[in-house]
Order: sequence, then structure tokens, then C-alpha cells
Amino acid sequence: MTGLSLGICMANREFDCLLCGRHFSRLTADAIFFVEQICDECLEELWQLNEEARQEHVSQQLTKRGIQDEGFKNGLLEAISRMAEQKQSLDTLTKLSGERKRQE
Repeated sequence: MTGLSLGICMANREFDCLLCGRHFSRLTADAIFFVEQICDECLEELWQLNEEARQEHVSQQLTKRGIQDEGFKNGLLEAISRMAEQKQSLDTLTKLSGERKRQE
């Protein structure tokens, strides 16, 4: 059968972190978003920072890596902020779930 395949292909892909330059691998789908090109260590570090410190850190790291595009930087910062919010929500749900199980 010929035609368009709408399946998603997952593969282990190699990246160099956009922020620290460290080489790492990650299982990703065919559509690779630039946040997936940030290593877990950098993401953990960013999630510990407040919004202003996060913006400053990302700006400094991108400048060190020779990335000057403001649109790229702003898009990356927005995506990192969304991920941080999602992580906080998941952490809250995990905590509430654990408390509920202890009460039962």
C-alpha cells in the first residue's frame, strides 16, 4: 500500500547541548524541538532558577556558544518556561498523590 504514513518514529538520537555543549543521547520522535537539544543536567539547573535568572543564564550560555539570534533565544526561553511549569505541576500532583495514599 502506498501513501502517507502518519506513524511516529522514535529513535535514540545524538545531540550536543545547546547550553553547555555536552554530548548526550535522547530518545526522540522525528520532530525534534530545540528544547530536546538541552541536556538533563542543564534543564535541572534551569528549573531551579527564577524566571529572571533563567533568562540571564540562557542568554549567557547561548552567547558563549555563538548563538545570537534573538528569536531563537526567545523561543527557547518560552519553551523552557513551559517545561518548568509542567514539571512543577507534575511535582505537585506526585506530592498530592503520595499524601492521599498515606491517608488511606
